Amino acid sequence: KAETLSFGEETKDEVYVQNSAITGTMATTAALIRETPENAMGWLDRRLLPRDFGSVRGLIWSAGGQRREYRAGEDGRWRPDGAEADVPEAAGYATRILDLEVIRWTGAPGKKEFAKPEVELVVEGEGGKRTQVTLGRPLADGTAPIRREGGEFAGLVTRQQVEWLKKDPGLSSAPGAASPSGR
Repeated sequence: KAETLSFGEETKDEVYVQNSAITGTMATTAALIRETPENAMGWLDRRLLPRDFGSVRGLIWSAGGQRREYRAGEDGRWRPDGAEADVPEAAGYATRILDLEVIRWTGAPGKKEFAKPEVELVVEGEGGKRTQVTLGRPLADGTAPIRREGGEFAGLVTRQQVEWLKKDPGLSSAPGAASPSGR
């Protein structure tokens, strides 16, 4: 059953709300109304990967003609594919990609935004879970579209998130850099 809510003008700190199924109105705080999303996508969780994905166990990163693979071993240490050296930076990248949040969802992903992607990531989780994440070309304001394979919507990420995603997971991040998840 669909209900329609009509919002009146804001007074000092109240807004009157009318429900289509009920005669009369009720007052609520203006702060609550300001937090109400403009469309249904605003209600979606902003995390790129689903909550049930589990921990990240492997990454395949491709950007600018380069391709790198990193996997967590049984001992929890991250290594590049076929190498014995530890790469703790890849563990940090895996944690950040798991917590990555979009600024907002923008709707169905278009083909033109992802025709020549900036970055393609294959994220592997526990239990054989695997998904591909594609970062499109940056827009004029520095944000960029991002989508997850099988996801219904594309999202937007910040300029800082774009720069972070473009870095090889095995390279150290700048000290003191803010988390790109927005937290």
